[in-house]
Amino acid sequence: MNSGDYWPSWLQRLTQMLAVFRNRLITASVCRAFQRAIVQNHELTRPQSETLVLFLMDNCTELFKTPTSLIEAVRRTLRTMQQGIDPDSITTFTFCQQVAPQDYEDQREATTLESLKFIFSFLTVQFNSITGLAFFVFFTDASCY
Repeated sequence: MNSGDYWPSWLQRLTQMLAVFRNRLITASVCRAFQRAIVQNHELTRPQSETLVLFLMDNCTELFKTPTSLIEAVRRTLRTMQQGIDPDSITTFTFCQQVAPQDYEDQREATTLESLKFIFSFLTVQFNSITGLAFFVFFTDASCY
């Protein structure tokens, strides 16, 4: 006999809701207990810091998960070491390079110009498709006849 035959469905739902309430109550008490230790920012209000701690508690597995790119880099390094190759000869990460102020300004202007051109072309296409659609709807609407 399964539990669905023995307990009425409303009682099962009630026990599930009580379990959720108990978990939330425990979470809230843990949040209040560790809030000052976890969030040491005096600019946040109490509800904001509680919300932050609850977010951290709800998403801790995702937040503190080792990035897959790091795992792959370690695997590659270990494989190269097992093959007897110097691990420093293979780059695993790309680091930022400092550029001259003039180069930065040139890149900034070029990138901004490319972005503006893209936005303009996108809006032009959207406008033309909307205008064409409005023209089509206006002249194919049965109420116009």
